[in-house]
Amino acid sequence: MKRLKQQIIILHEILIKYSGGANGVRDIGLLDSALETPLLLLKGFQIILQFKARQQGWLRG
Repeated sequence: MKRLKQQIIILHEILIKYSGGANGVRDIGLLDSALETPLLLLKGFQIILQFKARQQGWLRG
């Protein structure tokens, strides 16, 4: 995840260089949130599948 974040920041710097705008990322927390959201959604989906599997008796725990 750290490498992806670095790559996005570099891409952002390149875009600013060519199109103009303020240097730097205005809200690094927002970038972190955007990168983590898909992982959290996937984790939630896995939890739901495990719950359904336990209800059906396919999984013990």
